[in-house]
Amino acid sequence: MKVVIGLLTWNRAERIIPVLEHLTKAANEMTKLGYEPMLFVVDNASNDGTWEKLIGYTDKNWQYKKILIRIKCNIPIARNIVLHYARKRNIKYVFFLDDDVLLPPFAFEECLKCLEKDKKTTIAALAVTTYYGTYPGGILFVRDKNRCVEAKSLWMGATLLDLNRMPKDIWFNEKVLIAEDIKLCEELRRKGYKLSLVVSAKAIHWKTKIEDYSLYRTAKLPKTKKQSLSFSFSRGKK
Repeated sequence: MKVVIGLLTWNRAERIIPVLEHLTKAANEMTKLGYEPMLFVVDNASNDGTWEKLIGYTDKNWQYKKILIRIKCNIPIARNIVLHYARKRNIKYVFFLDDDVLLPPFAFEECLKCLEKDKKTTIAALAVTTYYGTYPGGILFVRDKNRCVEAKSLWMGATLLDLNRMPKDIWFNEKVLIAEDIKLCEELRRKGYKLSLVVSAKAIHWKTKIEDYSLYRTAKLPKTKKQSLSFSFSRGKK
């Protein structure tokens, strides 16, 4: 069964390689469970070398299918691009990952267990620990016995969505530049669906400094008649 991993990024050249390294380990663990990971990157027209590092790393180290798109857009539009791709192909699972999150290798499995506990649960997200500073390296992730709590809202930084349980008329609100994930969660809860926070496993939200906050969410986009797209597509070795 395929899993689309939606990685959203903008100007993260100094951090994108460790993020991809942790993601690769998590993807390898997915395959041991019988799942086929597919990487779908939406890059918000980075101009600091992020795009080049993405291509360089994935060409060399990512052995599964991948799609890399470079387009000027905000986060909810980027998330909807990934959702549209998965829905059009009837793919059941989408795992969203932010470009400043270091995943534990067992991220997908822990989220999946929480989804399987209740058929009304549509989204499961990892709890998070925020780290400030340079890349620490040698991170040892701790996993306790799987434990989930029902949540009123979830972030999308390290989150598994079951699209078979999500109504097809629910999308991220592209006019909401901040807290687009909260709006989606509110709409799901109004329709009777549940959200789950995985408290037995944590991802690392990596910030280089306290005041760091992605302008990807808040920047005003220039008005243009046409958007410039760059694509890099590969089916990988599998």
